[in-house]
Amino acid sequence: VVYLPPRSHTVLVEVPLQMESSYYLERRTPDERQQLLSDLRAAWMLRDPSFIERHVRPNSYIAIYLDGQYAYSLPAEDYLAMTHDAIRAVKTEQIRFDRITKRGETQIVVRGEHQYLDEATGVRRVVYIQYTFERVDGRWYLIEAGSSAKRL
Repeated sequence: VVYLPPRSHTVLVEVPLQMESSYYLERRTPDERQQLLSDLRAAWMLRDPSFIERHVRPNSYIAIYLDGQYAYSLPAEDYLAMTHDAIRAVKTEQIRFDRITKRGETQIVVRGEHQYLDEATGVRRVVYIQYTFERVDGRWYLIEAGSSAKRL
């Protein structure tokens, strides 16, 4: 048996970590896509439609998709009124976004799952949601919204 004294202290990490800063509580500014997802979540979880309003361009139209198929378009003001009513009628239990894809150079499509309680009926529901945003003049604006009983 040969004894070799340790040369240095060794720390084993089971999962690789990537630290952007040496201080773990440092506040970082979220990128635009993270902020967009955060705003969508906040609108439904906090029941505050102003988080969606900031991403709707006045005097525009929003295309509505049902079960993945184009159904109709409506003025932005009507979409916001409809969204206000929906946010007040349901209590969101969970909203997750599991896929973000790029469409061309100026659009992103966000897909996820929305679990909520319909307060009028007491029924819990799960719908799959999709939002499409377009970058115009340095900002992301909603151009399409959709929902489906099946995963989109």
